[in-house]
Amino acid sequence: MVAIGGWNEGSTGFSNICGNPSLRATFVNNLYNFVRNYGFNGLDLDWEFPAQRGGGSADKANFAALVRELKAKFSPAGLILSAAVSAGLWAASVSYDIPQLSANLDFINLMTYDYHGSWESRTGQNAPMYASSVDTDTGLNIQSTVNYWLQQGANRGKLVLGVPMYGRTFTLQSATNKGLGAPTTGAGAAGQYSQEAGILMYSEICTLQRTQSGWTTMYDSTQQVPYASRSNLWIGYDNVSSVQAKV
Repeated sequence: MVAIGGWNEGSTGFSNICGNPSLRATFVNNLYNFVRNYGFNGLDLDWEFPAQRGGGSADKANFAALVRELKAKFSPAGLILSAAVSAGLWAASVSYDIPQLSANLDFINLMTYDYHGSWESRTGQNAPMYASSVDTDTGLNIQSTVNYWLQQGANRGKLVLGVPMYGRTFTLQSATNKGLGAPTTGAGAAGQYSQEAGILMYSEICTLQRTQSGWTTMYDSTQQVPYASRSNLWIGYDNVSSVQAKV
């Protein structure tokens, strides 16, 4: 499958096209032709996020119309149609007509990660299964996301749970205060290969723990995810045990 959109794309282009029925029809035909011409099995829509980030209030209905019109074009040709959608409950309520999306998408990719990160001032898990006792927003976890989508009318058989193969990192204010919710001063240093502050790939996390002494690793039994720290570096991530729990 081929995907279109992503975080860097934002909403402005999607919003302008999908708000005009004529442009939207052209867009649908162009997407269909691209998928067929290059031999893909289908398309994944990654509009992050309708009615936000440069979009307008009409995006919610227009996104549902785009999906409905793509489905009408794709389905007779046996092509797959999916979408990547926000895990945040407020974002989902603003952006998605969930019954319409569920009716017309073949599957729905829940972006159940990035619940917390270095944009915050204290440590938090990237992709927790459940809320913690230090959470000020108890909706920032996988259980809340999945339950919300089901309650709003999503077909359980179409939901695909996103699992991040990376961790979110922080620089601790104090190396002696390293628990969940500990104060931070910003992102952890960039990894050798991922090369982006605040993120380490799972392979980098494993390598650091195997080649450096002084790591403390904990498995949070409440949130069902691990975290690790060394000096002022704190990492919230997923390992084999947490992925098994999520599955």
